[in-house]
Amino acid sequence: PWLQKVVTDYENVVVPAKPCVEVRREDLGASQAGRGRIVHVLNLCESIPLATLPAHPTLLALAAACLGTGVRPIMNPELFDKPPHGNSSTVTNPHQDCFYFQAAD
Repeated sequence: PWLQKVVTDYENVVVPAKPCVEVRREDLGASQAGRGRIVHVLNLCESIPLATLPAHPTLLALAAACLGTGVRPIMNPELFDKPPHGNSSTVTNPHQDCFYFQAAD
């Protein structure tokens, strides 16, 4: 319930004020107020609870248990909603972002 409230508040207060390039919606179909469902949000930094969630000790411990040592918090998290019954405007083919950014790890 805490996280659901944080997300709902973010969606109702912050998202409408974000630049359109930072919020991607489904092109087909409609949801709230006749707009497509939100499927991608850049820069969650406007919400302290959402921005700091990736650094939560419990999540870091869980990631370390799965991946081993050296797990670090994510900087500038984004939201990607890839619904199981999304439409063609939400399809993202499998890819590896580290390749694009030539990240070392």
